[in-house]
Amino acid sequence: MDDLSTEDELREAVWTYVDMRSKEDADQPFVKVDYYRELAEQFPK
Repeated sequence: MDDLSTEDELREAVWTYVDMRSKEDADQPFVKVDYYRELAEQFPK
């Protein structure tokens, strides 16, 4: 894995976490596994 893809993966993971926290703070329902699946599709191992 090169540095650029590692940086992209980290950036997306952070934005995903921020989005989940925002929904949690606003008492909006969300499913963590849906977020994890989306990240896994974007960055397959």
